Amino acid sequence: MGSTRSVETSTARLPHRKTPRASSSQNIGRDSLQVGKIVPAVPADHSEGNASEAFVSFMVSSESKSGVDESDAIACIHLIHRITDLLRRSSTAIAENGGLHVSDLYVMLLLHRRPPHYQAMAGEIQRAIGFTSGGITRRLDRLEEAGYVKRLPCPGDRRAWIVQLTPAGLAMVNKSRSSDYSTKINDLIRRIGAEEWSHMLSILQEIDRSLRV
Repeated sequence: MGSTRSVETSTARLPHRKTPRASSSQNIGRDSLQVGKIVPAVPADHSEGNASEAFVSFMVSSESKSGVDESDAIACIHLIHRITDLLRRSSTAIAENGGLHVSDLYVMLLLHRRPPHYQAMAGEIQRAIGFTSGGITRRLDRLEEAGYVKRLPCPGDRRAWIVQLTPAGLAMVNKSRSSDYSTKINDLIRRIGAEEWSHMLSILQEIDRSLRV
């Protein structure tokens, strides 16, 4: 996986940057979004897809009130919903193939990014993924029982634990990274240039800051 990027906290305005429009066959922008009519992101019986469609429909219906053409912005919001759903379903399928919960897989992937020993402090994992203290304990218990991680005492701090991938855990992560989903992600990373990823990160950080309560 790629290296972790630090999240900027600046609220400076983003520079305006024009990007090439996709062809009509690829575009999910203004041509495919109409007031009260949204192209479904997922099958109609998928509850999260219905929620996404209802949310975007509401946003599009407010277009006439603002007097501003917001089609591209609304299309981006719709795509964020759809991409999030696709990522969630794909990662869940990979985890379930290994008999894991998706949050267990996240723990293992984090450890995998710490060679050569593939280990981290339990508290560090908790903060990085956003678990509660009880949540990280349950996941580590589950992973340890499955033989994918082991807990080691921390020298100098009897209250802390070091979590390390076992050979079985390392094999499980390597297997998940050879999936079609992982291949698509790596191909995508290579196709999109560093400047584009940086610009996209800035925009998504701005969206994240603006929508947080």
